[in-house]
Amino acid sequence: MTNYHYQIGGSLPDNAPTYVVRKADNQLYEGLKTGEFCYVLNSRQMGKSSLLVRTIQRLKAEGIACATIDLSDIGNQQVSLDKWYGGVAYKLLTNFDLFNAIEFMTWWRDRELIPPVQRLGELIEEVLLAKVSQKIVIFIDEIDSVLSFKDSLDDFFALIRSCHNKRAQKPEYQRLTFALLGVATPSDLISDPARTPFNIGRAIELHGFEFPEAQPLAKGLEGKVDKPQEILKEILGWTGGQPFLTQKLCKLVVGAKHLGDHLSVSSQVFSPNASPLQTGNAQSPITDLVKSHIIENWESQDEPAHIKTIRDRILSNQQRAGRLLGLYHKILQLGEIPADDTPEQSQLRLSGLVVMRAGKLKVSNRIYESIFNETWVEKAFFDLRPHAAPLTAWITSNCQDESRLLRGQALQEALNWSTGKSLSDRDYQFLAASQEAALGELRNKEQQSRTEIERLSREKDLLAQLSNEQQRRKLTEAKLKHERQMRVAINIRAVVVLALFFTLIGEIFWLKAWTDRRNMEINALTLYSEELLQSNNKWDALTQGILAARRIQRWPFGINSDTRIRVLMALNLAVYSLKKPNYLQENISKIVFLTFSSQSNTSAAVVRQEKTFMIATLSDDGTIKIWHSDGTLKTTFPIVSNKVISINFSPDSQTLASASDDGTVKLWHSDGKLLLSLKAHTDKITSISFNPDGKTFASASADGTVKLWSFNGQELRTLKGHRGSVTCVSWSPTGRTLASAGADGTVKLWSRDGVWLRDLKGHQGSVTSVSFSPDSQMLASGGADKTVKLWHIDGTLLSILRHRGKVTSISFSPDGETLATASTDKMVRLWHIDGSLLRILKNHQGEVWSVSWSPDGEILASAGSDNKVILWNFNLDDMLIQGCNSARNYWQNNQNASQSDKHICDGIGEARTPIQ
Repeated sequence: MTNYHYQIGGSLPDNAPTYVVRKADNQLYEGLKTGEFCYVLNSRQMGKSSLLVRTIQRLKAEGIACATIDLSDIGNQQVSLDKWYGGVAYKLLTNFDLFNAIEFMTWWRDRELIPPVQRLGELIEEVLLAKVSQKIVIFIDEIDSVLSFKDSLDDFFALIRSCHNKRAQKPEYQRLTFALLGVATPSDLISDPARTPFNIGRAIELHGFEFPEAQPLAKGLEGKVDKPQEILKEILGWTGGQPFLTQKLCKLVVGAKHLGDHLSVSSQVFSPNASPLQTGNAQSPITDLVKSHIIENWESQDEPAHIKTIRDRILSNQQRAGRLLGLYHKILQLGEIPADDTPEQSQLRLSGLVVMRAGKLKVSNRIYESIFNETWVEKAFFDLRPHAAPLTAWITSNCQDESRLLRGQALQEALNWSTGKSLSDRDYQFLAASQEAALGELRNKEQQSRTEIERLSREKDLLAQLSNEQQRRKLTEAKLKHERQMRVAINIRAVVVLALFFTLIGEIFWLKAWTDRRNMEINALTLYSEELLQSNNKWDALTQGILAARRIQRWPFGINSDTRIRVLMALNLAVYSLKKPNYLQENISKIVFLTFSSQSNTSAAVVRQEKTFMIATLSDDGTIKIWHSDGTLKTTFPIVSNKVISINFSPDSQTLASASDDGTVKLWHSDGKLLLSLKAHTDKITSISFNPDGKTFASASADGTVKLWSFNGQELRTLKGHRGSVTCVSWSPTGRTLASAGADGTVKLWSRDGVWLRDLKGHQGSVTSVSFSPDSQMLASGGADKTVKLWHIDGTLLSILRHRGKVTSISFSPDGETLATASTDKMVRLWHIDGSLLRILKNHQGEVWSVSWSPDGEILASAGSDNKVILWNFNLDDMLIQGCNSARNYWQNNQNASQSDKHICDGIGEARTPIQ
């Protein structure tokens, strides 16, 4: 066909023979013709500008007045708000030939006392609608150019929305319609969270060319190649119908004769399932052309720039780039993932690299997949990492060279950088290994300084004795000095007061230094106790643990939470290495869930009050048992035919709810009597949570719903919104908010009445556990992606905590200061709520499935596949009494014990029998 030219980039003329009419052409035309506000928000070089030109031509033929405002022409950096709005107004009037420049400037300046957005609104109503009697369509092109404007332009899009809302009161506005085009999402247009988002209009989706639509492109191939229809199919197979790439590849095919090529379709036509760079025939000329002129050395051949634009959009923002790369890498590995409205997915779609088809995100075409392959993703990740070089060296050493691990500031920077990103397993392994190595080095330094600390401790005791003598002398001298000062002038007294003030300041600094040394000393004793226990010196380990605990007890001021927890754990291990293990033993199968009763029974003991709790355990065969906190079995529930998955106590601890895999909820009295059985869901129930008001409870199910119930079994409300199974549900301690989590990686917050509040998104897999802080202001969620995320109740992500395996359970301490997390990596981790790691408990021999704090915060229980529940005592006084009781029994019968050892428990009262 003569005079037929393929055009690469830019708007096609309204008579261009290569223009491809798509479904979007009619949708936009019909929508604007009937007065709908429309927006075409898509990636670059998808044909938006050509669509605009064609649509204006069709609308003008219908007698509709049209104007185009290209926002990129106005500027966005050096322009003031007043001049920017003035530029929009001037372009608008120029399109309709309503004012000359002088008349416009006069009109605009006469209203300089009102805000520029209001001036633009008056111009639309008083001038445009008054002087143009036809239907009006205003096209706003390149709207993404305003996103980088130095001032907020939320008011501009709010004005457009107000034009739509005024239709109800002012009929003349029914003649006015807007069309927005650009690379953005509707949520980008009004970014202020305190304002209503841009939520009007009809979204026009621009998709790639389909084969029947693309027939105009085949005409340009006629006479140039054999079988042009088959060649066109193979071109679309490579480009996925992407307009820019399709026009470019067609032009390359037509120009191939200049390259000495002869194009004819291969006997085996492109297969949609073929991998990149492969078609049915390895010698396909189209494949060779794509490889040689687009894919290979693409950076030098990408003219006009197209692929570079996609790359730059993904990598331009370093904080966002990690998340986009992680999401894209997942799509590459799986082929497709479910589509949702998360910001990351929206940004990835706007880059043009992926498209949504049938509710799934997929790579847009084979050319992109060949260029932006896994090797490219890994290199891009590598370039972003602040720890790229040491990570590579560590992996090269088969993860054995500890000298490559991060330390100090480098480790902290890497952890800060990783927050909020989806990284590879290697990254997480490297960062976790670096954290553990740093902790190990700290212990080594403490061990090396132990002798020095002990020496300083002895010197300090001697200095304390000298200080007492000096203090007595000072008091005597001060008394005499005071008697003399009563006989001197007032100025001398002022000097003495000033001297005493500076002395006090010095003592405060000394107290701070003394407190820091106290923490170091206690940590050294704790470390020594742990090492002695590892070498099986149980009694010496107990001695050092008691010494550390006594020093906290005598001087609690300034002892940090990390030091206190380390001492408690060391004392726990030492005490229970000498007596019956502190766990509840199951002999049937692994324990998958445990929970404490919400209330305790307090009774008078000989010396002190004793609190007792009930602990309910659930084994993987569905067996439910209730234990006293002293380790004795209280109740075993009757065996039921259906497997129990989850259990929970009511707020008054008199009722236990069980959830089964047949969708049944059963309510039991704590003595094992069945109170109520109801068919709650159509699929297995995964979680149950009682509202603290004691009147209702919530159930979550694999059928994708959450239901609210009264205690008599009446269904109050069904909550829907999760895509797939709902894995867990939890009420806030105030009872005002309900959190549900699902296999879709989302945590949803609901009001007490079941009204959806917000989504918390960030997990890269199923969310397995969710829990509120005691003040209901924070929320922790754990997932199969090996992370725990801490959120503020308003949806702000506060920090990310990492395990080496799937996180299975989360529990806040009653004081809200400590978070316990369990994982399939056989570890329980204790964290401060600021995200810092306090302690790792490695005492289970199998996967840990559940962790829970007692209501008073003095006991932490963990359960797992090793068939036992370990009880950790966090009451310092109680553990010290138990330790001294055990020590006395030993020292009384051991002549080799030193006198200093025998006296370290002086002053500790007799205790009740320790919990076994």
